[in-house]
Amino acid sequence: MTLDKSSPKSVTIWRFIDGKPGHEKQSLGLVLALAKLQDVNCHEIKVGDSGFKNLLDYCLGRSKQGIDFPKPDLLVGAGHLTHLPMLAAKRAYGGKSIVLMKPSLPYFLFDLCLVPEHDNPPERANIIPTIGALNPLGLDGHVKKIPSSHLILIGGPSPHYLWDNNLIIDQVEQIVKKRQKSIQQWVLTTSPRTPKEFTENLRERKLTDLKIYHFKDTKPGWVEEILLASEYAWVTPDSISMVYEALSANCKVGVLELQESSKNDKVARNISLLKEERYILDFEMFAKNEKLSLRKFDNQAEICARAIEEKFL
Repeated sequence: MTLDKSSPKSVTIWRFIDGKPGHEKQSLGLVLALAKLQDVNCHEIKVGDSGFKNLLDYCLGRSKQGIDFPKPDLLVGAGHLTHLPMLAAKRAYGGKSIVLMKPSLPYFLFDLCLVPEHDNPPERANIIPTIGALNPLGLDGHVKKIPSSHLILIGGPSPHYLWDNNLIIDQVEQIVKKRQKSIQQWVLTTSPRTPKEFTENLRERKLTDLKIYHFKDTKPGWVEEILLASEYAWVTPDSISMVYEALSANCKVGVLELQESSKNDKVARNISLLKEERYILDFEMFAKNEKLSLRKFDNQAEICARAIEEKFL
């Protein structure tokens, strides 16, 4: 990712990345949100997994990473592997360190921590609670919603819920058959975790108003494009990142039902909180035709970017 709007007043960002798509989406979302407020000159720094070397660099206040870049105003990173390299670079070159998660190191080491509410962050001046993890959806240009575009996102077995192919397929069938006149067709796509037999069993239902896409048959970025254009999105609860991406894409979001694997599961608690706060619709209410006015979900990356601008820029 290259984002360079160099000017005498541009903000230089060093973005530390660990190669994990989920983490990289978080920091990308923040950078794109900052770029809507300021001229941004962003440089990527890939981190390794050498814990001892990273610790030694931090202790000695040295860092070869980024030595050829302009000195940073902001250093941002998501993922535990980014912590020490980011802090070492701060000691060597300056700038404000921003971590996008509950850090594995003490909070006070970072200038700012953007921590999801479900991680129960303490109340401190350098902590901003967020509703879920940040992502780049809806930040790189306006996409007009297509009223007839509706999406169903299917995850798969996870530690958080007891997966049940037939239960999910039954719910999908109810949603599709209960469609409004304005909905021309439902689009459903699977994920790498979706069991192979799920698609086979779903096709046996012969739902003519449902178009099914296997995840391997879609190009990178396809789901994001469809989300941005879709008015409604139904998501299986195991995929919390997909829930937040659908919310960030300004979709009206419904969550399919699965049995929780544990009463104390963090993801399940997060889903329950979103239901209680009326950000998402649960399937039971949909099936009973209960009306629910959903709250508008404010883009979390934009909220954090404005706070960073006020604090540091």
